[in-house]
Amino acid sequence: MLSSGQLLMFPMDALVNKREELIPILVSCVSTGKCAGDMYIMGGKIPSADDGMNALPVHRRHGGFLMVIDDPGVRHEFHKVFYGVGAGEAVTGDKFPGYLCHNHASPDTLTPLKQDWTQLCDPRWSKEEQEEKCYSYQEAAWGTEILKKLESIHSEVDPYHLFDCWDCVGYDEGEVTVQGPVIGGSKKKVSNLTSAILQRQC
Repeated sequence: MLSSGQLLMFPMDALVNKREELIPILVSCVSTGKCAGDMYIMGGKIPSADDGMNALPVHRRHGGFLMVIDDPGVRHEFHKVFYGVGAGEAVTGDKFPGYLCHNHASPDTLTPLKQDWTQLCDPRWSKEEQEEKCYSYQEAAWGTEILKKLESIHSEVDPYHLFDCWDCVGYDEGEVTVQGPVIGGSKKKVSNLTSAILQRQC
């Protein structure tokens, strides 16, 4: 069995309303050493501390605690409880809400499958197969809906891709390449709006 000792976010809703289902899995997990047992408690006022108009995704805003889960099978059991599905039922949809805590995720963090959010990507798959079947690190960290908004903002405030790293928010796919200030001797991609602004200023 593949090991994926990574932090899992436990939603507050599940902790409050699904305790009877969660407690037996937690007890078994900790007693068999498949869970670390230590919890990283999220801030109690995160859901109501502001108006929600920031980059913090819903799964982070309404997370109760993080715990290291060493066994992929146990993670699957927890996800079934979180999503409220039974054995053999898949969870999918057009708007994946995300599930990673970006602040604590590592480069080798496994992301969920697009066709079943309760299952994790197989690290033995090729890069191409993972890109086809699994959510990206960014999609898993911010959720697909918020990520699109962040990519659009990122494209506007960073048109020359100065702040581009492996775990950063990416850029809007609707970008076009224009001749702007030369940085490192190459053209940089900018969004359509930024392109229009630059052309007016030239």
